Amino acid sequence: MLQCLIQTNLKLQEYDQDRTNFLARAIHDFRAPLTAVSGYCGLLLSEALGPLQEHQKEVLQKMQQSSKRLSRMTSAMFQLSIGRRVKRRLDLRRGDIRDCIEQALYEVTPLAEDKRISISLDLDSDTPLLYFEQGQLEQALVNFLDNACKFTPKGGEIEIGGSPCFWERRSMHCSTPSATERRLQDSREPNAYRIDMHHLSQNGCYGQSTL
Repeated sequence: MLQCLIQTNLKLQEYDQDRTNFLARAIHDFRAPLTAVSGYCGLLLSEALGPLQEHQKEVLQKMQQSSKRLSRMTSAMFQLSIGRRVKRRLDLRRGDIRDCIEQALYEVTPLAEDKRISISLDLDSDTPLLYFEQGQLEQALVNFLDNACKFTPKGGEIEIGGSPCFWERRSMHCSTPSATERRLQDSREPNAYRIDMHHLSQNGCYGQSTL
């Protein structure tokens, strides 16, 4: 029985290695055309092949950002596959969360237009630059908005609002901390960013989700 278990374990290790190798080759083949698309977008944006109108530049920039996001997603898939072997640290950089939200909106625009859903955006004008990993945040926002579009009926509305807030990390909620919890922070300065999404249908039905 012990010999059988050892052989089975070795066979499972072989299957796992084959799966990792296949995924690595597939990701490599997938990223190659994405890199080419991003490069061609950059070439067109440089106007080396001729002048562009402003709306054409905007579309090309969005295309380039989308191709880069797909490239990051393929890398994340590979990291997830080998996560047990390699520990990955977040690549936190200071940036404008508005750019991430606007890019996510661009990604879900086709789905919203197909269902005739109108989307409005109202972000706090005093929002400072934040530290986050752009690729991971954009993917989370795209998933968030994609679900909102799926659960909003045709002809409905999605209202998105965002503002800095105080998040008590130890108690994992946004309410006022208990006086008996001495380890909780005394400061109520904003340390997080909250995004609220309201779903409105034509007949007045209402829903809300928060990120």
